[in-house]
Amino acid sequence: MVRILIVEDESVVVRDIREMLEAMQYEVAGIANSKETAIQLTRSTKPDLILMDIKLQGSGDGIDAVNTISEITDIPVIFITAYSDHDLIERAVQVMPYGYLLKPFQENELRFSIENTLLKFGFEKKLKVSVERYQRLFEQSNDPIILHTIPGEIIDVNERACELLGYTKTELLSMKILKLHPCSEQKSVRKAMKETGKTGFIRFETRFLCKNGEETDVEISSRMIDAEQNLVQAIARDITERKSNEAKIREMNRRLEERVRERTEQIENANLSLRKLSLAVEYGPAVVLITNAEVIIEYVNSRFTAVLGYNPAEVTGKDARMFNASEQYGLESEDLLRIVRTGKIWRGDVCSRHKKGDLVWLHALISPIIDENKAITHFVAVAEDITEKKRIEAELKSYMAELEMFNKSMVDREMRVIELKEEINAILKQKGEKPKYPPIWNKENA
Repeated sequence: MVRILIVEDESVVVRDIREMLEAMQYEVAGIANSKETAIQLTRSTKPDLILMDIKLQGSGDGIDAVNTISEITDIPVIFITAYSDHDLIERAVQVMPYGYLLKPFQENELRFSIENTLLKFGFEKKLKVSVERYQRLFEQSNDPIILHTIPGEIIDVNERACELLGYTKTELLSMKILKLHPCSEQKSVRKAMKETGKTGFIRFETRFLCKNGEETDVEISSRMIDAEQNLVQAIARDITERKSNEAKIREMNRRLEERVRERTEQIENANLSLRKLSLAVEYGPAVVLITNAEVIIEYVNSRFTAVLGYNPAEVTGKDARMFNASEQYGLESEDLLRIVRTGKIWRGDVCSRHKKGDLVWLHALISPIIDENKAITHFVAVAEDITEKKRIEAELKSYMAELEMFNKSMVDREMRVIELKEEINAILKQKGEKPKYPPIWNKENA
């Protein structure tokens, strides 16, 4: 049951309010007639809502009481008053009450005001939780996040951005976004910012220029989060290691292909096992798997064991397709085989299954081995573990969903502020006074 504290210095009004509340099956948590008593009962009874008269006995009024109570706890307040003094209402607005009731009022007016207040208060609590959750995601993100405008003014940054760039938050907030990039990248960054303004989202690779003069490769997901304010959220991911690994893999592939060509030209009658081993780098950074023409596994390296959990004895002689878990993503094993059996090299992402059952994503290069008669004798797969990359991409999607929820909540909040202003205007109009706030829209023409 909702518990309501009545703060009113007129006993007749208290009696009427109490009867109305009990008729509506609300519980009266207590009755106070002064600021001090109201604060004391708020501490002891912990009501769900306070009906607060502005004029009270003793020193201080209801507005002073609400100011003090708001420092103690978060409880919605509805002001009740027989006065419509402009300065008084102006003071009351400053403490952000959830509603006003002018004496005398009817039971249906009281019911509506209470139900509306409880509804708005409940929604604001959910909004607060959502905002706090987004703020935690923002501050605790492992990726640098920068909020900036399309013209390039930095509005906010998280701690990870400060760490990566080497600047303090204060320093970054006084800089333009283009100053975070070397001159060679500024043209493409400016183009990406304009594209974000047009399409709402863009992902691109660039480099950050850190405070110490070093450059860092990053992939930036730039999303427009407030078109009216031209506000953009840029999530950067440090891809320095990925770039380095890609370069190493390219060089490794180049060397492997060159080595295969050299072996084919120099040793026509060499043992097939030597030709297979020449393609494998047992302790290299890439997963290496070799099968015969029927896709039966003949060799796996130590990196294969580290990534997929199987030792060579467990997989040798088994069909390589047993590890493929890509069907659910549209990549059938037979489709891949049709390509490499034509003598072509296949490159792409495949999903495999770890010995423990977990999914492992690999970026693979699969190449056929052709003998002197141009017949395919074996297949070689060289792959990089990109499971972590896939996980990060999934987290980014989750962050975007949280941000979209936050944006919607902020719009709803603005609508509630508009509703409050209209309520104040309605009260002033009822008292024959000039509305304080200009109308947001013409309801007759809406």
